[in-house]
Amino acid sequence: MNDDFRIALLRRSSELLVHDAASFSCQENTALLYSLVTAASQVNGHELNLFISTTSGRLTISPKEMLKEASVQVDSSEKLINAIDFHLMFQEENNRFHAVEKNQLASLRDWALMNLFPAKLKSPGVETRMKIVILNLISRLFEVFSSVFIDESEKIHTTSGGITSDPRTYAEIIYAIKACLQRYFTEKSEKDDRLIESVFSCSLDLFKLPVIDTSVPNNITCLLQWANRTSSSLARYIVKFWKWLGVCGKLLQDLTPLKDLSQAMEKDLDIVNSSLDMHEFKSFSVSLATIEYGLSLGKEIHTHSTNRYTKNLSREGLRRSMANHQGFHFADDLDSRVVPLSFSCKETITKFNEFTTKL
Repeated sequence: MNDDFRIALLRRSSELLVHDAASFSCQENTALLYSLVTAASQVNGHELNLFISTTSGRLTISPKEMLKEASVQVDSSEKLINAIDFHLMFQEENNRFHAVEKNQLASLRDWALMNLFPAKLKSPGVETRMKIVILNLISRLFEVFSSVFIDESEKIHTTSGGITSDPRTYAEIIYAIKACLQRYFTEKSEKDDRLIESVFSCSLDLFKLPVIDTSVPNNITCLLQWANRTSSSLARYIVKFWKWLGVCGKLLQDLTPLKDLSQAMEKDLDIVNSSLDMHEFKSFSVSLATIEYGLSLGKEIHTHSTNRYTKNLSREGLRRSMANHQGFHFADDLDSRVVPLSFSCKETITKFNEFTTKL
């Protein structure tokens, strides 16, 4: 795919997603959405920002509201292209945005958040650059849906009234973010701290999502506040992840070696770093793993394999074999580097901590 075609494809992502949603019925129909994300991971600057803004808008708000948003982001160097964009959105707005189209886009978004995006974040075959794009896209979806400056009537809700029809989506996204971070700690590749920044930004926007809670005035609260007041397994998982990620942020800012962080995330491995933060991080990691087992998260790797090459392995050998299949490394092959964080990354971690400590 050459650059001109890639940019043209991304420019028309809004219209393509409407077509994709109209034909959506199963996971095979998400090929177009994933192709757009793939193309976006190979561009920078204005084109990438435009894709994230346009795609998140298309999956979250009406054409009328998108037209308002677009008018603020006009690039005067592309007058003809901008004129075409405005014409297409104006035509769509005048043709009315039917409930059927809203439901189709909500279904596509629902499936992407529950299945497509988590799967790609967990996958060892997906490059860090693409994972950053996916995290930023999820983050922007949550940010737009949570905006108090957009009328609720202009937002695209699921039948349950939220951004997703199944609360388990929150658990799937959290599990994927955690797995993505663990893979980042263990893979011996060049480290890009933008992934860390995207993880904290996406998690913060996840926690800010509005959810229905009949125990508070106006029946609306944010996801993290709801989880703090609820005793379900899902709620406990959200709260534990919030605490786990907060400690993780402290350890990253203290330039903790990736090897130590990765070992602490392994339930069966003892930690070498004896700091209080590291012991707390280890404790939260074990708690998360226990809740994940109860929620049946991460069941794609089966421990009871009948493969003739693994049936005679010891328990430890099987565990290592499975970890290699997932792309993880263990204590004898871990990355001992530290990741110096940029000012922007540190600022994002600080914002995360400031928000969560207010609750």
